Amino acid sequence: MRIKVDILRFLVCIIVFKLTVFTSLAQVDKYIYEYKVKQVANSELEQQLIESVDSQTFLDQLSACLSDTIVVVRYKSYELLYRKGIAVSSDDQTLIVEQLTKGCLDKNSTILYRCLQYLQDFPQKAFNHNARLTLERLLRKTSGTYYKELILMAGYLSLGQEILKQKLLLSEDFTPQQIWHMHLALARMGDVKSTAYCIQLAKKVPDGNDKVAYVLPDLIYTRQKDAIAYCIEVLNDDRENCLSPDPDSNEQICCGYRVMELLAPLIEGFPFQVDASGTLNTENYQEALHRSRKWFASNPDFHILTHSF
Repeated sequence: MRIKVDILRFLVCIIVFKLTVFTSLAQVDKYIYEYKVKQVANSELEQQLIESVDSQTFLDQLSACLSDTIVVVRYKSYELLYRKGIAVSSDDQTLIVEQLTKGCLDKNSTILYRCLQYLQDFPQKAFNHNARLTLERLLRKTSGTYYKELILMAGYLSLGQEILKQKLLLSEDFTPQQIWHMHLALARMGDVKSTAYCIQLAKKVPDGNDKVAYVLPDLIYTRQKDAIAYCIEVLNDDRENCLSPDPDSNEQICCGYRVMELLAPLIEGFPFQVDASGTLNTENYQEALHRSRKWFASNPDFHILTHSF
């Protein structure tokens, strides 16, 4: 009798599990359908679906929506796919990333651009052969507002090196910005000449807010020791060449304060971290700058983290 009861309980558990899965599937289908009709998002329900449905099922349910004729439906579907990818384990991320790279082939340039931005948040190991092949094929194209992101993604994943070198031989076909980004990508892949080119060009930019806001982040993207060394030079510069972050103040400050925030996420063992907004976790910026300078002086063989974009 006891055995029969246990078997009955087991069967009930299976039935409940299948009903739960079916309900989740129905919720996904219902949400996408309602969004297509009303085009009104429900962030709370979206989060529930992201948390309750496994990755493969999520992909299966979104597959038709990713090829829908209505642009906003495809856009929302890729957004949900990205949010699912960020929330899952590394094994499941590979499934999500491969689908996001297919989004880079979408005929709508806004979706293409957005998918490239989404991909920046995934680790290199999440990109399988198919994903890399898709991006490399797309890299051969030479137009579109998305091309900067595509070039930098290629550098991050170390793909298309020969393609970029060939394009640089035809430099008259590209803008100075595109040439800059190609050199950045090649530098990220370890090309010595491109690294030197980027550092030399960066040094020509006048010291100040623009250099810290636009040029140094590009150098940091390369993850090359020489490029980071130049950023440390700026960190150690006592001249007050940057404006205060306080919009009501005209005070000039040392640019090193901002450089600390740029370097913190990518240097292993750095004494400070940044929060989600990129702000250094410290109550005393002056003391933090002093400690940061001293740390680099004591750790000339620092290790650069390369796993993130």
